[in-house]
Amino acid sequence: MRRLLAVGLLIVLAGCGGAIDGADDREPYEVTEPVEPVANVSTEATASPGENPLDGLSADGISNTGLLVERHRVALEDEPHAVRTSIVVVDANESLVFGREQRLERDAGGDPLSVREYQYGPSLSRLPHSDLPSENDTVLAEHWEDGGTAVSRIETSDGEVERGDGLRRELFVGDAHLGVVSDLGEDSLDTETDDGTVRHVVEATEPAPGSAYLEEEAFEGRIVVSDDGVVERVLLSGTVEEDGEPLGVWFAWQLDRDDVVVEEPEWTDEG
Repeated sequence: MRRLLAVGLLIVLAGCGGAIDGADDREPYEVTEPVEPVANVSTEATASPGENPLDGLSADGISNTGLLVERHRVALEDEPHAVRTSIVVVDANESLVFGREQRLERDAGGDPLSVREYQYGPSLSRLPHSDLPSENDTVLAEHWEDGGTAVSRIETSDGEVERGDGLRRELFVGDAHLGVVSDLGEDSLDTETDDGTVRHVVEATEPAPGSAYLEEEAFEGRIVVSDDGVVERVLLSGTVEEDGEPLGVWFAWQLDRDDVVVEEPEWTDEG
């Protein structure tokens, strides 16, 4: 199944890896094979984040997912940043079953906010359910907020376009997908230093009890946290079962904090 994950990822990234950043090159209603998020796991903190950048972590790895995510949110409140989240799901025939890819850009204080997301195929019951339409294969969802004004558009591969004020806004939250770290089971915490930069790395080789990922299948998880408590990267791969069939899942979450400038997209001027 590890090979299936790699093949599925290559299929998706070859088809749409540059689609978000190179949107102007996209043909109208082109059917791409996209990607994006996981995790509908509760991230409710059981305590308030303090000044410790390692809130939510311990010598054994992740001790409190909610506290870890809340600390991350607080640390990024006044800092422009971008997040790219991807998920690839493939079957035993190495065919893409489901994919999502989201690029979110948020200015300091959370405003303005720009989101661009592709989705391919119907979402799985064993993974967080998406309410984007799935009957037309590929969906492009875009969202813009500025000064209290929100506008969204959803475009399907057959050319249908829906516009509105903040359509399905729950999809467009920068740290919503970090709940996936709750799937990490037995783990370890290490500290790495690169040119004076300290990062804390949690690695897991099996899923947590109650996770949708199968314990008897290979599982890998890795999360990187900066010394100021910001989650920089999350990688996860494993196998879930849907209607009795094993499906390979690959998930990635990547934060960008360097020179992020949030610009209003051209589509907001469309009629």
